[in-house]
Amino acid sequence: MFGMPTNGVDSFKIYRDFTDFLESNFRIDDNRLNKIDINSLLNSINTTTDPTERQRLVEIQMKLIYFYNQAIQERVNNGYQQNDDFFRFYSEVEKQRKINVYKKGNIYVLSAKELDDKELLLSTQAEKLIKEYIPKFDTKLYIIPGIKDNNASHAYRDGKSFLAGGGYKGKELFTLGDDIFSHELGHFILEQLNPKFRDSVSLEAKTIHESFADTVSFLDSAKDKSNREKLNLNNLYSENPVSVHGEIKGTNERIVRRFYTTSDYNKLKEELPEEHILSVPITESIYHVWAHLVENSIKQGKTKDEAVDYATSTIQAIIKKAAEKTDPNLNSYLNSIIQSAPNEELRKLFIQEFSKRNLPFK
Repeated sequence: MFGMPTNGVDSFKIYRDFTDFLESNFRIDDNRLNKIDINSLLNSINTTTDPTERQRLVEIQMKLIYFYNQAIQERVNNGYQQNDDFFRFYSEVEKQRKINVYKKGNIYVLSAKELDDKELLLSTQAEKLIKEYIPKFDTKLYIIPGIKDNNASHAYRDGKSFLAGGGYKGKELFTLGDDIFSHELGHFILEQLNPKFRDSVSLEAKTIHESFADTVSFLDSAKDKSNREKLNLNNLYSENPVSVHGEIKGTNERIVRRFYTTSDYNKLKEELPEEHILSVPITESIYHVWAHLVENSIKQGKTKDEAVDYATSTIQAIIKKAAEKTDPNLNSYLNSIIQSAPNEELRKLFIQEFSKRNLPFK
C-alpha cells in the first residue's frame, strides 16, 4: 500500500521526527542490534553527577513525553480509520520500555519488541532486492514490523522512507509471505528510480505505484526456489505462486490480487476507481508478457530455470527503464513500457495485452 497523508495526523511525519530524535541522541552502530533501555536511561537522571549529562537526559525525557502526546493525538484523529500506526508502535514502546534498532547501511529495522532472526534478516533481503534496481541509494529506509492489522504500507517523508509491516493471525506479514515485503519495497524502488512519484498524489500516479510494486513483487516471487518448483507450463495462466499477490507462503490464504486474468480497465474505473483495483490490468498485461517469454524460452530449448531467469531479467530491465523515464500518468507509463521493450516482437505483445484490457496508452 502506498502511504499518503490522510486528512488527520500524518503518522509517517511523526515517524520521521522520531527517527531523527533517535539518530541524534543515541549511538546506532552498523551491522548490529542496538538496544535502547528507556528505564535505565531515565533512572540515570537521578544518579548522574554531571549537570550537562543530566540536562541532556532531561531533554530526552521531555522528547519522549512529546512523542507520547503525538501518539495520543494521532489515535484521537486517525483511530477511526485505523491510520494510527505510530500510536500502535509507541504503545509498545511504553509497554516494553525499550527501543530496538538494527542498522545495515541505510536500512534500519525498528521495533519496541525483541526482533527475531527473520525480522533482522529483513534488512539483508531489502538491500539485495533494492540493489537489483538501484546499485547505490542514499535515502534512509526504516522497516517497522508488526504495526498494522493484516496490511502493510510504504511512505516517503522529507528524505526518509518507511515500511510499516502488519500482523496476520498473530504473525508478521513481512516474514510470513514472500511477496508482501517485496511489494512495499517496490514502492521505495519506484521513488528512487523516479522522484516525481514521491509527491504525485493523482489517482493515475498511485495506480502506477501499485502496479510497479506488484510487478517487482511477482518478479521477486519468480526467483524463489520453492515457488519455481510449483510452477509449470500448465499453470502459467492460472493460479500459481507467481501469478497471485498477498498469499501467505505455502497456503491459499490472503490472496488479494490475481494477475493471470484479463480485466477491463474502463469497466473497473467506472465501478470502483481505486488505485489497487485499477493497477491490476497493467500488472496482468506485464505478467502475461512474462509468461509468454517463459513459454518461448522453453520452446527454444532452455530449462525451466533458464526460461524463468530470462523472462524475469527481461521484464525487470523493461520496468526499470520505463520507471526512470516516465511521467506520473498512465499514458506516459504504458508507452514507456512499450518503448523500453528490447525488440519489436515484445513491443507488439505489450500493445496487444494493453489493448485487451482497454488501458489508456493510445
